[in-house]
Amino acid sequence: MLRSTIKVVFGYRTPLLMLALFLQVRFSIPEHHQPIPKAVAYVFFFLTVPKSQFSNAPVEVFYMMETSRMRHVPGKTSFQEKWLIDIVNVKLKFWREIKF
Repeated sequence: MLRSTIKVVFGYRTPLLMLALFLQVRFSIPEHHQPIPKAVAYVFFFLTVPKSQFSNAPVEVFYMMETSRMRHVPGKTSFQEKWLIDIVNVKLKFWREIKF
């Protein structure tokens, strides 16, 4: 079961009456014997919100995985939990192979 935390990295208002937000969501797979995860997967969400209450402009949303520059748009891309699990597993494998 994936667990997530959300952090607002930055937000700003533009002169064009819009609000832009950048959210960083951290996903991890905690275990009973080790509640602090060794590896996490990040997903970055970008939102552009019209500030005017009379505007019919839609909220624009897209997200990107930490290992990819591909922009995913909700409704056009079906999100796969496997993507997050693969990122976490690659990081765990990397840390197992490093010898200190």
